Amino acid sequence: KPGDFTKIEMSTKRRFLPFYRNITNLPTKKNPKWSTEPNIHELIPALMVGGWNSDCIGDRKAIETLSGLRYEEYINKLKKWLVMEDAPVFNVLNSYQVVTSQDLWCFLFELITADDIEKLKKCFIEAFSVVDPTFELPEEQWPMASILGKKLEYSSLIRQGLIISLIMFAERSEEANNCGIVSTEIFVYRLIKEIPNIRVNSLIDD
Repeated sequence: KPGDFTKIEMSTKRRFLPFYRNITNLPTKKNPKWSTEPNIHELIPALMVGGWNSDCIGDRKAIETLSGLRYEEYINKLKKWLVMEDAPVFNVLNSYQVVTSQDLWCFLFELITADDIEKLKKCFIEAFSVVDPTFELPEEQWPMASILGKKLEYSSLIRQGLIISLIMFAERSEEANNCGIVSTEIFVYRLIKEIPNIRVNSLIDD
């Protein structure tokens, strides 16, 4: 159906090979070449956030937390993944994004450890516990918040990506994992409950 193709096109960022993997029936074409590369665990921080902006202090801090490296060191490790055929990540100006979250979660899920999940939990709590300084302004000035120097440390790109990661993680409750978590769905539910007044739905809509 035309609508189905549009959804696939959007979820694969209009990249041909990820799009082709979604529609082909050939088993040999279902696995991306990067899925057999050594050191594939280097993609886990990118997987966890989905996307980020180098100009945002909070985004850089999250990448450092997830990778255990200085931001510049992680970006250097990421470079080879950006230039290979059927690259799993791409960057435009100062923003980085995974091409398709579904692919990365499919091929990296079994590599995710309890330590990775604790880091994801820390990043999520920090990103969503920060009070948006926009609301320090009179309501009529909210649209001008960034111009007036009132903006979050975290980009909407990384906050949306963190939420999508929790959704992806929760959906794998029936799969065996190496995180030591009995139910990923219950884990995610409890994590979200730790943050009062979280506006998940409105963020996704943005």
